Amino acid sequence: MENYLRYRVWYKSNGRFNNAIIYGPTIKSPSDAIAYFKRLHLIEPTHAELMSS
Repeated sequence: MENYLRYRVWYKSNGRFNNAIIYGPTIKSPSDAIAYFKRLHLIEPTHAELMSS
């Protein structure tokens, strides 16, 4: 199994902040994680942060 960078993506839903963990071979930066999340869920995230391994 590959060891991918993991990003926590924050988004607002129903007036509350939530987060999801995004990772994969093409996700190399926070902007990649935001774009992938937006394409997958059709929700605009507020930001993404690299998770420590």
